[in-house]
Amino acid sequence: MINYKINFVLIIFFLSNYSNAQNSPLLNLSVGMSVPAQELGGELTSTDKSGFSFINKDFVKNNYANTSGISLCGALKIPFGKKGLFAGRITGSYTFFNVFRRSFLGVTRINNTEVTVSYDSKFTSASMGFGLEFDPVSGSKIRPFLYADFKINLFSMSLIKNDNLTSLFNDSFRFGFLPGVGISYVIDKEYSLVLGGSYNFG
Repeated sequence: MINYKINFVLIIFFLSNYSNAQNSPLLNLSVGMSVPAQELGGELTSTDKSGFSFINKDFVKNNYANTSGISLCGALKIPFGKKGLFAGRITGSYTFFNVFRRSFLGVTRINNTEVTVSYDSKFTSASMGFGLEFDPVSGSKIRPFLYADFKINLFSMSLIKNDNLTSLFNDSFRFGFLPGVGISYVIDKEYSLVLGGSYNFG
């Protein structure tokens, strides 16, 4: 199982008018930071006592050696009833990790010859899902909310050694579950400032 935690600090753009938000569908577009958790993190390389660097023996076997990245997300919310306390959610997202990490540069040994080497990796996740959101004070300016989504995840990963890319797996399919909470502050009829977080069990 691949687990990853996504912490969001978001500015969300609502395409529908807030005056009709209790009855009209809302389209949310957002960008946030993704933080790997558990086996999705780890160390990509290890260095022995002689100073030679190699790919960590736990890489892929026990973890995926990722660092923080960026998530692009969208959600179509369809409110139920006149009060709009509950809304159905149709969601999609694309996450790419290791955005802020530099390639590792070091020295390794190949056929008893000392050579310079660079290591890096890429990990992406594309997902689609549906779920339910609870918004207890949907008509107010400050709106706490919580939600849960069932997800279909596609994971891809590649290893880069000396600028040579090797695909380790591509479009690995997993079902997942994503609970989340947040609070939004309505700026005007189109924009809202949102602070929230979610945890993806994928």
